[in-house]
Amino acid sequence: MIIAMDRTSLRPLVGVSACLKENGRGGWHHTVGDKYVQAVIRAVGALPVLIPAMGPELGDNATTEALDRLLDMLDGVLLTGSPSNVEPHHYGGNQSRAGTAHDPARDATTLPLIRHTIDRGVPLIAICRGLQEVNVALGGTLHQLVHEIEGRRDHRSPKAPTADENYAPAHHIDIVEGGLLHRLLGERRVLVTSLQAQGVEELAPVRGWRRSPTTARSRRSACRTRRDSHSPCNGTPSIVRSRIRFR
Repeated sequence: MIIAMDRTSLRPLVGVSACLKENGRGGWHHTVGDKYVQAVIRAVGALPVLIPAMGPELGDNATTEALDRLLDMLDGVLLTGSPSNVEPHHYGGNQSRAGTAHDPARDATTLPLIRHTIDRGVPLIAICRGLQEVNVALGGTLHQLVHEIEGRRDHRSPKAPTADENYAPAHHIDIVEGGLLHRLLGERRVLVTSLQAQGVEELAPVRGWRRSPTTARSRRSACRTRRDSHSPCNGTPSIVRSRIRFR
């Protein structure tokens, strides 16, 4: 006898994007930073579901079907940060400098995933590289080396030996009154860290992303948090050092 389960009584399932990384011994690992796994568990009490960077392995049609089936089961999607850059051919950019880290398998997975997630109205939060992926997936472009732009901060990671040093608060952001972050935090100015080499250049012109409200901004910084006004999609390049409870 098969008993149908009431999903409302189960923990939410949140898909978490993975990177594909060489392990130094000729093999490859699909990896997710524990900080993202812990955020899903602690912030919303959800069960994290790793989304492998499978790239084009299934073929275009099969990948589309697989993503749709996956999104049927997920209650939300978290796009993680990563040291790698989105390959510039996805947004018509110039070739990257030698030595730039890329993850083509992740690009080939997350870019269609983002479009399907937004089209289906599945809640999505994008952090760091994830925010840049959202902008590219919707037709925007990126600066590859934000720290070389006159007047901008250097957001590259200090590569210190401890997480407390690497993720120490680095600068303030001003929270827009009445916006999503203001409602979550109840504050108008907070300390954050934002670690990246690439950042948004031209905002995507489609799906309301360009017209979406800015919920926080920072002077001299590439940090700007946005919320899509037409879908449950939120993106931030920053890690807010505060106690947030998502509802």
